[in-house]
Order: sequence, then C-alpha cells, then structure tokens
Amino acid sequence: MWGTVASVLNVKSTPARGGYVRDVRVTDVDAPAWTYVPFEVTFQYAGGTGGDRPAEVSRLTAERWSVRGHCEYAVRVRAPADAPVDEVRLDRLAFDDAAQDMLLQSVTDLSLRHVTVNGRAQ
Repeated sequence: MWGTVASVLNVKSTPARGGYVRDVRVTDVDAPAWTYVPFEVTFQYAGGTGGDRPAEVSRLTAERWSVRGHCEYAVRVRAPADAPVDEVRLDRLAFDDAAQDMLLQSVTDLSLRHVTVNGRAQ
C-alpha cells in the first residue's frame, strides 16, 4: 500500500538563515499518490533564526521522476533576486496531475530535459 508524501525534494530556509545546500541529487522516483509540491525550494519559511544573509542553494538535480498523483505545483522555486538558486537540472520528469505550471523565481543555469507537466513539454 502506498502512502502520501508532501514533497520529494524540499529545501526551505528563512530570508536570512545563511549556510548552504549544494550537490543534492534525487533519482528514480515513482510517486503514485498525492504530493503537495514534489520539487520545492523556498526562502519564505518562517521557522528558526540564524544568519544575516540568505542560504546559498546550488547544484540540485532531479532525474527520472514519475509523479502520477495530484500536486499543487510540479516544481516551485522561490528565491530572492539577490540569492538565486544556481545550477538546477531537471531530467526525464513527468508530472501527470499538477494544478499549476512550474514556478521558477530567481533561478540561474536551469536545464530542463524531457520534462512534462500534464502531458505538456516544458
């Protein structure tokens, strides 16, 4: 029996937490059940305190995902303009039932290869 999950890859930070997330690779995902946002990076998280600048997020890779359950967004990246997410690789991803198109705010060096959302190539 399959359960539900909210995310497959979720990087969350506050606007001023600092630190870094680098070299994350998630491959071979089969998600038949509900996911909120399978691939998400956000700097709008309210929890925790810490540094005096945004986190550095780079080199995120997602390969060979099949997300058949309903999701709000297939991919959502919301980064501040002064701290863009760098080097995002999305390869052979299929999202069958997304309520929204992909949302990509402040992403540099984005690679999309064989990505479909609701049957449409991205």
